[in-house]
Amino acid sequence: AQFIQLMDDHLATVPTDNERRQTLKYLREATPLIRERADRIVRALKGRQPQDDPLRPYRLRGEIEQLCRLHRLDCEIQGSVDMLAPEHTLDSALDNILKNYSDFSQPGKRRQPLIHIGISETGEGVDITFESQHTPPDIPLERLFEPFWSSTPDGMGIGLYQAKQLLEMHGGKLGARKTENGALQFQVSLPGEILCTEADVGRL
Repeated sequence: AQFIQLMDDHLATVPTDNERRQTLKYLREATPLIRERADRIVRALKGRQPQDDPLRPYRLRGEIEQLCRLHRLDCEIQGSVDMLAPEHTLDSALDNILKNYSDFSQPGKRRQPLIHIGISETGEGVDITFESQHTPPDIPLERLFEPFWSSTPDGMGIGLYQAKQLLEMHGGKLGARKTENGALQFQVSLPGEILCTEADVGRL
């Protein structure tokens, strides 16, 4: 449902002929990503429990860059880690966090707020932080992960709740805080086997 809403939002904001080409370019890039994630959700709904979520190799920087393009977010990413992680769990968590920032954006803007993203290895897994100052200043942090509560009128209030539950089911964590400069920061922690880090690539 979120993917359909996202697609409709972008199609609804094409006011003139000269912008149709840009919209078509976006759709050609975004539709395969949406299809890939929809296929994974369908497979999960066909009886596979989250506990049985299969592991697959993740190149985290590339996965996050794809999601940023999908949600039309300007993302500045530091760090790079390749790891084995639960397929549906990590997809859902990253997608819902970035969608949350997209929902905070101002209507009519072609590019969304700048998100600073940090990826680092912890020895037992990976930590990922998402941070942006382009968020409402009065968001009650204690309610962000509450089911069916949303800070936006059109929100369903299940995305962040679901992401937190899935991560915790696999020994991970999802938290949120306000930084000293007032930015909203999400913190993801997920254990897993590290395949390659940015430092490894540098040594090669």
